[in-house]
Amino acid sequence: QASVALWQGGIYNFNNCTIANYTGSFNQVPLAMNDYLETEDALIVSDLTATFDNCIIYGFGNVSMALENRAGTEIEYRAKFNNCLLKLVDFSNQFRNNPLYPSTGNNPLLAAYTDCITATSSTTNKPEFFNPQKNNLIIKPESVAVGKANTATMVATDILGFPRAAKPDLGAYVNQEFAEE
Repeated sequence: QASVALWQGGIYNFNNCTIANYTGSFNQVPLAMNDYLETEDALIVSDLTATFDNCIIYGFGNVSMALENRAGTEIEYRAKFNNCLLKLVDFSNQFRNNPLYPSTGNNPLLAAYTDCITATSSTTNKPEFFNPQKNNLIIKPESVAVGKANTATMVATDILGFPRAAKPDLGAYVNQEFAEE
């Protein structure tokens, strides 16, 4: 169901990651995260703390994240997205009043979005990957993710070993002019 699935709570830190899902199915998401495990006999809940800095979370479907908080305020649930590119095309307003998603603003008790870029349609704020269907997630120079990372929390080199610039890019890859299509 997801490229990255964080089930039943935990503590997670993601920095300069590209989390993508281009399987061609709208019910598949790049990121799924929850605070519980449901069995036949019980609902087991656990604290969740997840921080995403300078990440791209994007995919084929309209929503890049499936976030669930089943325990309510019984346990700690904190998801922080800082300087990230996220996809949330909410045509039916199903996330409008959900405090876990960026459409409702920041709720530091559940989810907080600081300096994030949200793609709210299929044509705006795209990451401009070279060829996501072939898993080439290098961003093009015209990507909205270029120069948007926070230097205080960035990783010094990208996943291929290229150094990040003074104004670093979001995601796992530094933008490249001539990456192979």
